[in-house]
Amino acid sequence: MAYFGKEFKLDRQENYDGFVNFVYDGVADEQYRQALIADKPTMKLIKSGDGYAWCCTKADKSTHEERFVPGVEYDEVIGGKNAKHTTTVDGNVFTKVTKFPEGNITIKKEFKDNELVITYTCTKWEGTAVRYFKA
Repeated sequence: MAYFGKEFKLDRQENYDGFVNFVYDGVADEQYRQALIADKPTMKLIKSGDGYAWCCTKADKSTHEERFVPGVEYDEVIGGKNAKHTTTVDGNVFTKVTKFPEGNITIKKEFKDNELVITYTCTKWEGTAVRYFKA
């Protein structure tokens, strides 16, 4: 897979502000939400044994790494709420479903040539957000 270890930088986004404002309403203040919307992160996927690691470097150079094994559910606290995550892999598409008591968030990451397209949907939100990253 040619995309392993390759860095993808945010190029453009559609309706991401709507997604962030819906998901973080009542959880994070306006300043935090605006910082998320304005950030231009770099994403990288690393294969490690049976699992993977998503590495995200924000514009301020802070990093976040998320490790997972496909199909294996794991717990995490997000914004003070308990959540369960499961990521599945189908070829070049990685789909993560995050389950909260209030509903689910689905993040689909699809690699295309020199592009990474991330699509965000959420139960109880009628919109769809898309972020486009270039290698």
